[in-house]
Amino acid sequence: MVRLRMLCFVACVCGLLTVANAATYYVNDDAPADPGPGDVTVSDPAEDGSSEHPFDAIQEAIDAAADTDTVIVRGGTYTDTGNRDIDLLGKAIILRSQNGPEFTMIDCEGSSAVPYRAFYLHSGEGAASIIDGFTIANGYASRRS
Repeated sequence: MVRLRMLCFVACVCGLLTVANAATYYVNDDAPADPGPGDVTVSDPAEDGSSEHPFDAIQEAIDAAADTDTVIVRGGTYTDTGNRDIDLLGKAIILRSQNGPEFTMIDCEGSSAVPYRAFYLHSGEGAASIIDGFTIANGYASRRS
C-alpha cells in the first residue's frame, strides 16, 4: 500500500492557485442520491459532477474537466472501471482527495493476471497536473516499452 500525498511533475507546487472561471467537479461513489452506491454502472440520474450530484468514478470527472479545473474526490474506497488506470489526458488539473490519504483509497485490484495501476500518466502531464491525498493499494503494472 502506498500513500500518495503530493505528486507533481517537473516541479513541486506548494500552493494552489485560484484561476478565474476554473470549475470544480466532485466524485463520490456512494452519494445520497446514488441508487447504486459503490457501483459505477448505476448512477444518480442527475449526476453532473456538482457537490449535490457528484460523479461515481474519478475518470468521469477528469473527462469533464478542462485545464485549471479541480476534481475533488470524497472519502471512500474507489475500485473498478473508472477508478483505476486513471488517465489525466494531459490536462493541467488538480486531482485531490477531500479528506486526505487516511480516508480516500484507490484500490486497483491489480495482479500479474490483471495488471491494473492507479494512474497511467502518458499524455504529457506537467507541473500543473497535480495528484494529492490518496492511498493506493493493490496496484500492479508491467513495464511498457
